[in-house]
Amino acid sequence: MRKRKGQSSTYSHMYSLCNKHMNQYILAQLADGEHVDGVITGVDGDYLYLAIPTSVEQHNTSEPNAPTYPAYSSTTSSLRQFGGMSKSGRFGPSTIQSYQPPQRFQRLILPLSVLVTVNALPWY
Repeated sequence: MRKRKGQSSTYSHMYSLCNKHMNQYILAQLADGEHVDGVITGVDGDYLYLAIPTSVEQHNTSEPNAPTYPAYSSTTSSLRQFGGMSKSGRFGPSTIQSYQPPQRFQRLILPLSVLVTVNALPWY
């Protein structure tokens, strides 16, 4: 990273610290006192990119009309494998909605200038 004119040593220290913790689960303290936890997915000259875990409540409220999926069974897996049966009883495009896993992470982009500390957390 090139040092820009007027750039402080704290700024370059945050950049190198974020690079050191790349792809690790971290806890970052911001200048306003807020704490953010997430996985560092990238850092460039100006920004820190985090994958923030979402909570169960966010999964339930993100899609209020989302379908519920049946438990796994051999009949459901064979219907998915072979495309299912249409209403007329012929094989064709599946009438069962395909499974899409819930979004477990959201992306958060923070300017390096708002970071006060970055600490690695244990990943359990």
